[in-house]
Amino acid sequence: MTLLLRVCQSILVACLMVTAATAEPVSINRGTGLGYVFNHRGNCYLIVPDHVRQGATRLSLSTSAPSSIGDAEIFRTYAPGMDLALGIVTSGLSQRCNDRFDALRTDLQPILDSTENAQLVRVDAGGLELRDDMVITSFDFESITARPASRDLGAEIYQGSSGGILRAGGTLIGMAVQSQGIDDAFFLRADEIAARLGRLLDTGPATIVRDPAMPAPIEAAGLCPAGTFAPEEVTCNLEPLSPELSCSNLAKGGVAAFPPSDTPPRLILDLPGDKALPLRIVALGSSGMAPSATMPKGILIEISSTNGTPRWRRFASGDMPPTGRFEAPNGAAPYATQVAITLQSSWDPALPTALDCLSLQ
Repeated sequence: MTLLLRVCQSILVACLMVTAATAEPVSINRGTGLGYVFNHRGNCYLIVPDHVRQGATRLSLSTSAPSSIGDAEIFRTYAPGMDLALGIVTSGLSQRCNDRFDALRTDLQPILDSTENAQLVRVDAGGLELRDDMVITSFDFESITARPASRDLGAEIYQGSSGGILRAGGTLIGMAVQSQGIDDAFFLRADEIAARLGRLLDTGPATIVRDPAMPAPIEAAGLCPAGTFAPEEVTCNLEPLSPELSCSNLAKGGVAAFPPSDTPPRLILDLPGDKALPLRIVALGSSGMAPSATMPKGILIEISSTNGTPRWRRFASGDMPPTGRFEAPNGAAPYATQVAITLQSSWDPALPTALDCLSLQ
């Protein structure tokens, strides 16, 4: 019995180790470089060495076999201070964007102090995943230097390897950003990357430095899908940025904007008719109106199905990506007489928050 238990425990540990090693890179622009995708609060993000994008803001992506093809829009660069750019995956990788942002937050110091063995993981444009044994030669608080375990690999390993990920025992520990000759490669530490991204992606106030090299905001047209019904009235808890940008505009297809405030804007939508209606999707859109305004980020949607005093319950929540399109589906299609939308945070708390449209289905 004891032997059987030990065998079962060994199998369980082995399975957990395999599960932990899920971090995989994606090929960028047909093999010109690599990146890494992860999920955070309902959105799929891409991190990539800034030099890999070569100034482009739109990138094509492909995974290892079975290949999924997608694309991403870069909306933040950390260069020149750090060779890193952040984008939002806009299509194609919904089934492969499974790694969570929290996986990057692992304290790497115990791992780096206890092992020198690692593995460089890459994927070529044909979907073949390549793994090369590496030896960690040095590290500091921001970076890791490693060389191939086999000197026979030479410089070949580094052609197109920027953005490849370094794993140790199944844990993502770094992203390749440059080769220092034939014998060494330079990696950004994953926990340092997470520290930089966390200040931007986590809900709540964040200091965002605008990047003048990033693309202009998209036009408001097409931000929201056609709705099956419109709210009779939209009211809110804050005065608008100006009378012309009142939240009541949203009931008529207009734009609303709110000044920076410690109080999150909360919109109350009264649905048409006297009876509760089934609600499947709430969609919001924002062009940001940059540089004079920004987009919402954290969004909470609640519904009430009562007449009279509302009894709020959660419908959906998540982050609006920098593309400005947010759709919150609820497969249960609960009945509602009112909808409450709280804009919990924004992409730049120092600026007014703009909302171009909303739709209900």
